[in-house]
Amino acid sequence: MKLVIADLDGTLVHKQFVSKDTLKTIKKLKEKGVLFTIATGRHMVATKELAEKLEVYLPVICGNGAIIYDFKNDEIIHQEILSDNILHRIIDRCFEDNLDFLMYTTKYVVATEQAANKIHQKIGMFDTHIVEKEQLKDYIKTGVFKILVIDERIQMLKTLKHDLSDSKEISMVQSQPFFLDIGHHLSDKGRTVLKLAHLLGVDIKDVLAIGDQENDITMIETAGLGIAMGNSHIELKKVADEITDTYQNEGFTKAIKKHILKL
Repeated sequence: MKLVIADLDGTLVHKQFVSKDTLKTIKKLKEKGVLFTIATGRHMVATKELAEKLEVYLPVICGNGAIIYDFKNDEIIHQEILSDNILHRIIDRCFEDNLDFLMYTTKYVVATEQAANKIHQKIGMFDTHIVEKEQLKDYIKTGVFKILVIDERIQMLKTLKHDLSDSKEISMVQSQPFFLDIGHHLSDKGRTVLKLAHLLGVDIKDVLAIGDQENDITMIETAGLGIAMGNSHIELKKVADEITDTYQNEGFTKAIKKHILKL
């Protein structure tokens, strides 16, 4: 394997916490000459601190594949932006059902205070542009690559997903049990892993990918070796080449030791 691409939440981190074993494993990967980066559903602003902590210097995949971002040069290398029409439809529907959501624009995360509090509780603090509900649509012109709907009423998320399923413009996946990620139909981690591997000059058969949620399925299917965490979504486990241990039991480190470090 020449390139390792890992999901963040539930794979490498919990909120902003990274274990010492994970950091050591990444360091050993680099010492062995293996490239390492991350693929997350998070926005760039919610990824930057963790990328620094993990010492990721290569471009990273954000927004479930909608964005390839180069922190080193502070630039977007690749992006898939949602159309104004579908954004208005999604936002209007969320307003009707009283669903909290965040808008991931090419510049920042935009949300009401209530929605921001919800995401901060789930994945940790990061810079969020707080606005009033009535102002949310004003930011569509900035360029939106993802709408993250957050609600613990699982049936409401299922209904929303069903009612939007007639649109060919979007893709919908869950990055956590209470998160519904709505993005451009061409944005998925698998497609973008192919793009990034090509940019880095690595054949996809030499890529090891590891993740834990529904938004990781295409990445796990696409990579030369796709590994599911022990705490993974059941559908991800079905398509994985192998299932490692859970996040709590250092599943990432165990998988890397077995397949690359040979320890």
